[in-house]
Amino acid sequence: EVVLQALAGAAGFAVDNARLYEQARRRQRWLEASGEVTSKLLGGTNPGDVLQLIADRAIELTGADYGFVAMPDGVDVGDEPSELVVTVCAGPDCGVRLGHRIPVDESTSGLAFRERTPREVPSLRHDLVEGRGSGFGPALAVPMRAGDTIVGVVITVREHGAPRFDEQELRVVSSFADQAALALRQAESQLAHRELHMLADRDRIARDLHDHVIQRLFAIGLTMQGTHRLSRNPVVIRRLADHIDQLHEVIQEIRTAIFDLHTNTGTDIGLRAQLHTAINQLTEDSGVRATTRMTGPLDVLPATLAEHVLAAVRESVSNAVRHAGTDEIWVTVTVADDVSVEVLDAGVGIADGITQSGLRNLSQRAAQAGGYSLVHRRAEGGTRFFWSAPLP
Repeated sequence: EVVLQALAGAAGFAVDNARLYEQARRRQRWLEASGEVTSKLLGGTNPGDVLQLIADRAIELTGADYGFVAMPDGVDVGDEPSELVVTVCAGPDCGVRLGHRIPVDESTSGLAFRERTPREVPSLRHDLVEGRGSGFGPALAVPMRAGDTIVGVVITVREHGAPRFDEQELRVVSSFADQAALALRQAESQLAHRELHMLADRDRIARDLHDHVIQRLFAIGLTMQGTHRLSRNPVVIRRLADHIDQLHEVIQEIRTAIFDLHTNTGTDIGLRAQLHTAINQLTEDSGVRATTRMTGPLDVLPATLAEHVLAAVRESVSNAVRHAGTDEIWVTVTVADDVSVEVLDAGVGIADGITQSGLRNLSQRAAQAGGYSLVHRRAEGGTRFFWSAPLP
């Protein structure tokens, strides 16, 4: 009996040691994961890549089968979102489509987001993956808290039949999510500080281009126009006219460059906001009213594709404002099975066979993304521009 008691005591001691060791190991993994996320963000790594890292490390910290990060999309400051958008997914064959929407009022993750409280449940109230029947098994939904702001929700789930998450796993993921949220906010602050200096340099360069380069080109153009009027040689007249047109194109390209210098296109600003800003700036003081409609998760598009979409909207709206002779345009940007841009105007319509360098560039961008672009007269009058590319 004494031997059995000794063995039982030793076994209990060993179990306690094993539990303490596991707790220490989890804490070490949490510290390493938090440090890695912070280092990546402050080192300038793309926030989308860091969100993927957060989902990956959340799986490792909890032994979950799948991990997700869901964030509000297209919500103005101070407004309550009605949906969260799955930004990243981790785990084997996780199957979540980019941009899958989770209703805040009907989901475990939405409740965690709204109440700012971590939640451990035997199953999620809202399926993350279509076609999975009743959904996943045990789950954690943890808000990413940075002061008074909720950045998003980290979700980890296990398959049916797996054990539920314990209290320590909930605490570890909660601490990790909060550290990640603070790192995201700190990285945004640093980026904003760097951009202040960058914007100051951009303004200086833009002023120099406008005050010196463009003015000199205008003077050269006026001189060439005077020479054009005085010339009697048809060949010289034709060549001067061609050169004057080319000079006007150069001036327009420089103006476009100045516009780009004044436009902040950093990755910290969502594509939706960038598009609204670009359309407003292009139509400002032009007498043209733009009706804009944007649907789908624009802000989670990959950076390269987002750049193509922004270029398509800029060029097509600029052409409509400058050449259509209309007082109203309609801009529609949609993300569904693919991403598309449509710009309509009720103006004079594009001339047959016209080829502009900007339109050629957009065709090349569409081809690079596996899509296409077209521009044509509308039967009811005006021009229709359409650009489309598949989602990756």
